[in-house]
Amino acid sequence: MTGAELRTWMRAHDYTAMRLGAELGVTERTVFRWRSSTRLPAFLPLALETLERRRGQAA
Repeated sequence: MTGAELRTWMRAHDYTAMRLGAELGVTERTVFRWRSSTRLPAFLPLALETLERRRGQAA
């Protein structure tokens, strides 16, 4: 996953950097850094998938 893919995911799921950071337990600044990076932490795709599933269960 790249920063561009993260930005796309955030737009599609209506997440701000602040909200995503809060959900993942990182700072908003960390999310901004990830969004401008070419490589992201290995755990991030799984974490985003988990957020999607939680959101689907809440609906």
